[in-house]
Amino acid sequence: LQIAKPLIQVTHGMSFASSAVLTISCEDGTQYEGNLSNLGQSDFAFVIDSEEQIIRNGNEQTSPELFAAELDFFPVLKPGENTISISGSGLSTLGVWPKWREL
Repeated sequence: LQIAKPLIQVTHGMSFASSAVLTISCEDGTQYEGNLSNLGQSDFAFVIDSEEQIIRNGNEQTSPELFAAELDFFPVLKPGENTISISGSGLSTLGVWPKWREL
């Protein structure tokens, strides 16, 4: 059995509202929806690191952690097609790196 604990990078503009909703739909019909909040200190991007279970300020895996940021769940991807979306005011781009592993 394979799963992925992805690294998700989100960039945003000046109008970013400090919160967002992350949605993941898997090929098997499973859907996850989680709220991101307290991202007010984020400069221009943030990274959700599911493997480390932290949110970072910036667009690098080594960027400092956003300690006040909150997320309902850290995403896990399943084999097959996964659709990932994020909604919120002022968001620009979304990048996903899966990090597949065997269980």
